[in-house]
Amino acid sequence: VMAAPTVTSADQQLINKFARLHQNFSQIKEEIKELSNDLLNINEAADEIMLLDPEDSESIPFKIGQTFVHFDS
Repeated sequence: VMAAPTVTSADQQLINKFARLHQNFSQIKEEIKELSNDLLNINEAADEIMLLDPEDSESIPFKIGQTFVHFDS
């Protein structure tokens, strides 16, 4: 039977620091994923606006929350 490993206070502090850093890393990684998706959506919307015919681009709908607002060009 193996003896349980002893964990010193310094070891526990390093384990806790690693856990905090790993959690921060995971959160930042998720934020980057969300922001990359937002950037892709914005670029696609900009491309669609560029392709609009002049008569279609007089009023461009823009979604804010659950509401669409029309902006005149």
